[in-house]
Amino acid sequence: MQTQMQGQADLCKVNRYTTVLVCGSRRWPWPQAVEAVLDRLANRYGKDLVVIEGAATGADRAAHDWCGRHSLGEDRHRGTGRE
Repeated sequence: MQTQMQGQADLCKVNRYTTVLVCGSRRWPWPQAVEAVLDRLANRYGKDLVVIEGAATGADRAAHDWCGRHSLGEDRHRGTGRE
């Protein structure tokens, strides 16, 4: 048990970044909701926050725009589903 817990603690030390995936409807009508959540996460995690978004319309676009306004690099994963 002790060895397993130590292993988990070591994994936490390796990845110091907090990653959030923003995805949702391409017709998401509330970009302010996405922005508010990302603002809270940025306040909490600062430069250790990584945002993954699909650069599509809707919720993804809200995250994409937020990243641009906050000079936070984006990790874009383009969707392969129906456009």
